[in-house]
Amino acid sequence: YSRVCDICCSEEPRDRSVFIGCGHSICRACAEQIQLAVLPPRRHPYCPFCRKNSKLVTMVEVLLDEEKEKGPKIEEIIDSTEASRDSYAARREKLIQLFLRGELEEETYTTVYDLHLTEEACARGVLGFRPNDVYDEEYRRLLAALPLGSIYRNYAEAAADVVRRREKRALIERLRREDEKKLVYSRVCGRCHSESPRQRCLFK
Repeated sequence: YSRVCDICCSEEPRDRSVFIGCGHSICRACAEQIQLAVLPPRRHPYCPFCRKNSKLVTMVEVLLDEEKEKGPKIEEIIDSTEASRDSYAARREKLIQLFLRGELEEETYTTVYDLHLTEEACARGVLGFRPNDVYDEEYRRLLAALPLGSIYRNYAEAAADVVRRREKRALIERLRREDEKKLVYSRVCGRCHSESPRQRCLFK
């Protein structure tokens, strides 16, 4: 059976994703790219083959010839130079990571993020800068990093989406590199041990 992704034409993608509404599969790199283009980010994408709107999930498949290498954690891939420019940006970056990992509720995250901006504005005001400069700079930074047409309720929500998009792009790059390796996968059914079933089903 072919593993070719019909979007990027990768012949042996390391990971594949499937649209649970229709069963069409593509490589995970293309799946992440499709999800990155969805506005707003909480919506499900449309299948490029049949236009059915549904959730994308990553398939769990077993390698035959070698064990799947553990890729670096996404935090190791992401360039953190932007976060290390000053302590305020670094603190906000850590706060965003906590929120994206689900360790902070949205209301708490938004409140603390706004407090960080206010604290920086006050500190810069003491040094003779206009306090509003902090908000203007944050607005310009977010505007430059987000696609046109993006709508957010506050700076915190927009900043979290900037980091989420940056992580997605880093993940896509890693997946594309991994897809260049030639690997052989098993089609064995884990229940009945049929070695090469013609059709397979996926649990949501």
